[in-house]
Amino acid sequence: MEAVKYKHTTSLYGLNFSSFVGASEKNTAGCKQAADDAIKLFAMNAKIKNALRKVPKHEMSISPETLEHNSIYIYIPDEKLKIYGDLLRIITAQSMEYFSSRPKENRQMILFCLDEFASFGKLQITEALRKLRKRHIRIMVLTQSLADLDMIYGKDERKAMMGNFKFTILLGCKGTETQEYFSKMIGERKPLLNTDPDKKNGPIIKPEDLAHLGQDLFVLSDDGAVRVKKNFYFK
Repeated sequence: MEAVKYKHTTSLYGLNFSSFVGASEKNTAGCKQAADDAIKLFAMNAKIKNALRKVPKHEMSISPETLEHNSIYIYIPDEKLKIYGDLLRIITAQSMEYFSSRPKENRQMILFCLDEFASFGKLQITEALRKLRKRHIRIMVLTQSLADLDMIYGKDERKAMMGNFKFTILLGCKGTETQEYFSKMIGERKPLLNTDPDKKNGPIIKPEDLAHLGQDLFVLSDDGAVRVKKNFYFK
């Protein structure tokens, strides 16, 4: 983290006092503890304080505008995702805010990739998916299962989110509900000749087979689903 200096505007993303409005004194007893938990990372962690401090002009730093002309990768080890989750939410939220007001004359395409998406907590992602395409922003979300999204966003918002993805890449899935969902999205196999009018069409791929795609993957779009071979960059 020492190598990354981030121009940080003052906000504590995730610290939401509005949830205490109208609550009784008994129920607000944990308000200070909630505040302490939200700011502890930024007040006590030396690496975070160093990364978010106001940097002099001669020192290299990054901000959302940096994405206009540079590729930026922020790598957090899996075991540190929970610790630095609040920092990632701030970076993501500020980037989204910049994208929403991005000058229309900026036509350079920006790919904004969010790996381990569920680790970020709840973001205002659905509105961004609806609107930012016009500003030449492409958002890539990577997650392990739909269940992870449902826990954070709920099923209705997850469905709205999925409906705004132009392409969905399915590498495989193990959850039964996720398997059923994508099996239906991929569609049914329709034979060219059907001599039996009572015979029902079967799925192109059974739900349970989505857990064993092996070297294959599915690309889902508005035009349908295509099964293709994985192309590993390191082979």
